[in-house]
Amino acid sequence: MDRHPDEQDPANRGAYFSTEPGECPLCGMKLKPVEELDWARAKIAAGGGDVAYTCPKHPHVFSESPGDCPVCGSNLEPFKAMFACRDPKHAEQTSDRQAECPKCGEPMAVFRGPWLGDAMAKMGPSVESGSDEAASTAAPEAGRTIPADARFVCPMQECWQFSPTEARCPTCGMKLKPIEQIEWATKLAHTTPAKGRFVCPMHPDRATSDEPGTCPICAMQLLPRDRIVGLDDGSVSVAQQVDYLMEHYLALQERFARDSTDEVALHALGLVDAGEKLREGLQHETGQNNVSLLDAVRTVHTAALKLRGTDLSSDRSQMAQLSEAMQTIIGQQRPDPKRWPKLFIYRCPMAKADWIQSTEKKANPYYGFKMLDCGNLLETK
Repeated sequence: MDRHPDEQDPANRGAYFSTEPGECPLCGMKLKPVEELDWARAKIAAGGGDVAYTCPKHPHVFSESPGDCPVCGSNLEPFKAMFACRDPKHAEQTSDRQAECPKCGEPMAVFRGPWLGDAMAKMGPSVESGSDEAASTAAPEAGRTIPADARFVCPMQECWQFSPTEARCPTCGMKLKPIEQIEWATKLAHTTPAKGRFVCPMHPDRATSDEPGTCPICAMQLLPRDRIVGLDDGSVSVAQQVDYLMEHYLALQERFARDSTDEVALHALGLVDAGEKLREGLQHETGQNNVSLLDAVRTVHTAALKLRGTDLSSDRSQMAQLSEAMQTIIGQQRPDPKRWPKLFIYRCPMAKADWIQSTEKKANPYYGFKMLDCGNLLETK
């Protein structure tokens, strides 16, 4: 065990080492040679420094213990934690221990030092303590493009850190911001050449394919490029955004009904994107500045941000808010009747909450297989 959190004495909550075989006096487990334990080898390789973990594919992920990446499920890899001042002006101030910047007194931010796992260490150069590479990050190379699943970015372009979720930059410690709020990132997103016959209606600049499929950013169905109205001039109508909301909401309803968290986070991001664009559209379109509709869109946006796709019970708790808000939205702006000829609104007496689905056969998203057909039909739109 790399830690013993149940120990009353904080001094005994870490790892236990011994020069002799035997049993751990803290938990009773049989002691093993350190070379058989990945975390122990990483700690030794760190030379006494702090060890942390991240995903090689998603460097914004940070963990103090081994585990799986919350984004892709890959095993997290150990690295020697390095620390640097959050202020770019003091980037030369680095340490291999948690400390305060000697120039400004602010706590230093952690970033990834050298990989400690054997496999990752062989794949790329290490970042040695005190080196120029540890102190700063080189400007992005020409031709580099924004990752397909990125929605947030570090404002400092030289960090070149993107993420599909809200986080802090692992390089400078700054809070990542939505790409559309950062001028240089927005320009780069719009100048990335779009290729492929199929495109995501919500991310046409970053999600394209030569074959049908789903968007890696929001899980929407990719459509033929010529079927998306307004793609050339960047305009997307309020009606289209409501359709996008409906698609993502129904995808979540179907997943919760079958007790699945598959792609929940992607569809949640889709709701967030569509909600933001719909809110902007409502505020600019003549006669569409409806207070109750705007409030409903904000509710969808807020609830969607709380969906994580890791805890089914927690995610289901947001479904009632999403459903109530979506009822308001579709009551004022009916989603495409050709795509959804009928929308059925049910009431769960146990959860005391409603839900919407596109098929008549009940599929309760609040209880799933436990009570799949629990619900009363309220109305059909």
